[in-house]
Amino acid sequence: MEKLMIKYNTIIFVSNSDTCRGQFAVAVMKAIGENFLKANDIKVKSRGVVVLFPEPMNPKAVAIASSKNLHIEDHMSRKIEESDFGMDVLILTMSESIKKKLYDDYKEAVNVFNIKEFVGEDGDLDTAYGGELSEYGELFRDIERLINKVLDKLDEQAESANTDN
Repeated sequence: MEKLMIKYNTIIFVSNSDTCRGQFAVAVMKAIGENFLKANDIKVKSRGVVVLFPEPMNPKAVAIASSKNLHIEDHMSRKIEESDFGMDVLILTMSESIKKKLYDDYKEAVNVFNIKEFVGEDGDLDTAYGGELSEYGELFRDIERLINKVLDKLDEQAESANTDN
């Protein structure tokens, strides 16, 4: 497969605590976008904005991911750092408030988008924290839908870059 020209070599999904939504997004993107990510040598990871120390994944998130044959149980939360930003890094946040916090708190912040904004939708990807297992399942399905749209947009950008050269 020919390598597509794309401007990002890393995608970071940023949530509040990095114990659910971000890892859902990473797991889904790695599963459904495996060929695209490999062809373009793109790394995918997650970070949180409110991480005081590494924490394990939310058990309900682990249960939902496991039911989809995705394994996130070994992930430990990590706080986003200044060094995570760069011109070749795409940062997708779960909410507009997280996006604002990144721009307010990190002088190196660049290429930061609310995930819904990135795919042309309004609103935030709400947390399921404290909810029933079924709410985590709904959240997972919403993330799956959004990741498909993110991959479509990145593929379009790559195709556009190839036709411009």
